[in-house]
Amino acid sequence: MVRCLIMKEVVLLLMLSVVAADITSIDYPPELKECLNAEKDADARTYTGESVAGSCIATYCWYNKNNTNPYVPSQAVKDYIRSMSSNPKHERTRRGTFPTRGKTRKRKEYRLLSRRARERFHDCLNLLKTTPVPNGGGITIYDAIAAIHNAGNARSAHGGVNFLSWHRVYIYTLENALRAVNRRCRKVTLPYWDCTAEYYSDLIARGSSEDSIIFSEGFAGNADGTVSTGPFRTWGLVRNVGFGGSLFGRAEIEGILTRTNHGQITVPNGQTPFNLEFYHNSIHRYLGGLLLDISLAPRDPMFFLLHTYVDFLWEQFRQSLIRRGLDAEAYPPFQNPRHAPDNTMEGFPEWTNREGYLNDWNDRIAEYRPTFNCDQSRNCRRGPSRSRWIGCVDVSGLGTQCVAIPRQGFSTNFPGARRRRAAETVDTLKHTRVQMCDRDTCPYQEASIQNTYVLNDKIDPSGWVYVPVNVVFERSKGLLFNTYYSYTKKHILDIFDPSRSEKLHKAMYTGEARTYDSCRISRSGSTKVFVRADGISYSGNSVEYTIADERYPITMQKAYVPVKDPSDEDSRVCLMAYDECGRICLPTCLVKGSDPPVYVPCSGCIRVDSKTPKRYGKTIPEIVSKQWEFHDVHFNEYMCPEELHVHTFVKFVCDSSTKFPWQRLDKYN
Repeated sequence: MVRCLIMKEVVLLLMLSVVAADITSIDYPPELKECLNAEKDADARTYTGESVAGSCIATYCWYNKNNTNPYVPSQAVKDYIRSMSSNPKHERTRRGTFPTRGKTRKRKEYRLLSRRARERFHDCLNLLKTTPVPNGGGITIYDAIAAIHNAGNARSAHGGVNFLSWHRVYIYTLENALRAVNRRCRKVTLPYWDCTAEYYSDLIARGSSEDSIIFSEGFAGNADGTVSTGPFRTWGLVRNVGFGGSLFGRAEIEGILTRTNHGQITVPNGQTPFNLEFYHNSIHRYLGGLLLDISLAPRDPMFFLLHTYVDFLWEQFRQSLIRRGLDAEAYPPFQNPRHAPDNTMEGFPEWTNREGYLNDWNDRIAEYRPTFNCDQSRNCRRGPSRSRWIGCVDVSGLGTQCVAIPRQGFSTNFPGARRRRAAETVDTLKHTRVQMCDRDTCPYQEASIQNTYVLNDKIDPSGWVYVPVNVVFERSKGLLFNTYYSYTKKHILDIFDPSRSEKLHKAMYTGEARTYDSCRISRSGSTKVFVRADGISYSGNSVEYTIADERYPITMQKAYVPVKDPSDEDSRVCLMAYDECGRICLPTCLVKGSDPPVYVPCSGCIRVDSKTPKRYGKTIPEIVSKQWEFHDVHFNEYMCPEELHVHTFVKFVCDSSTKFPWQRLDKYN
């Protein structure tokens, strides 16, 4: 019998941890703990747990990367970046200031580019990807620019009021490089990706955003796993769209536009519903893959499409201040010297932090063309007439919105869409017909997660091992599945409901945590619980999932999570689990030496070493083979498998608590 005890007295058992343990619980790193404790008094019914914890972990890992894997650019790269990010105010021009009014660059929404302009943009990016920096040692221009977004600049570019201005200069640098790489590219501008269209698409049919035209051959390439289609198919990119994070809609944008100064929309004083950096962090996690690691994220051009959109929203905010007679250039106070207004912008020596806030950006450098909308003067179905990429659709409770129309399928939700017949293939050995479901034949079918296996910025599949964790999933409140004792009566309980057992009903603890806006419960009961691992002693992350059955009162499944191989040195890593609705799970750790096994709440951060007995494997089948025993009942006909009682060190309890895990952990420290 395995008991999960959460009584305060049990914490004393943690002191019994074996010194030579192969896995040991450790505390949150101080900076991560500080970030989480900023939400110490927040109610999990107000904020989605994955959004809060995911943002804190991503920021911490980026800061920490300077300790685990610092990046030092060559002087040639620094000189090139300086030339591409040159400040017009420092140039000898006739006016001695920014370029003349009326000659600004016109940035448009990605889908609103003409086909010719879009293809030119793709071609010019590919030129940057293959053209080396002069005397740069072989690094290409695109990779050199992507590498600026590194841990050395982290504390200036993120986590404060300079977030907006730093990234404004950053996208300006890439745009200048695009224009300089080839004569054909001299008028190219960066488009932006208005992700609200995909947000509303997911509200109508969860997961449909992955089938948006954005993730297609003619645009940015596929959303699931290795990017093997589109203009960037040879770049070695990975995406896992929709396995975490979330997008946001017009209501959130309108809320941001009600604020009256920049301090109200930036860290540290901007409240979550109005914080542009918080929303941006969530979209990074929504895209997944390389975007999950902030320093690797610029390797995918989706990063720049996202950040150009953030800049577009910021400019909308600035213009709203100007219309109200407020100072749009006022740089907000922040007690952090790296965000000080007159500090030289880290990575861009010709700029100060304050200069990113100047009105001259919109007046003389770059302005934004409006995005699509559903008002009477302009329908949101703009772009080539032969395509229906965006449509005006009535979204329940939110009125008519511009929605990304899936390329195939969902005919009941999206008028005019067609579903292709699933392809039949023949197994040549057994001659049985098998229906193969893929993105073309079953556009709503999700793919499995493809991890990047990037370790300290290099793809290294051999440098990883798999750690098993258990996931206990408790049925959420208010669910009703269509399975009853009798189908002739009106029912308020299905056959799985825990209240049918007084003992079970009293024993279970289930809260009412907030979920993503697009959360939908499958009538089949099948749901995923994701487990994310972020390195502390190394630079790298991974995500895996297990499948739980929401119908049952309580279930337990295993997930096998990649972490750095500890053969050379111990691996320290933080684990986090959350379900498809964004509800975060409570990590508990095994008290070593306890018999029967006892689990107590812990941080989820662990130290893994290579001492025996090992609780990890180089492959998942290797672990599974150690957890099961097979008996020969009849040779070549029947093997009787029996699961051995091997207890994992970490067990996540997913109970929809109204308190975040770090709040619950405080009771036991």
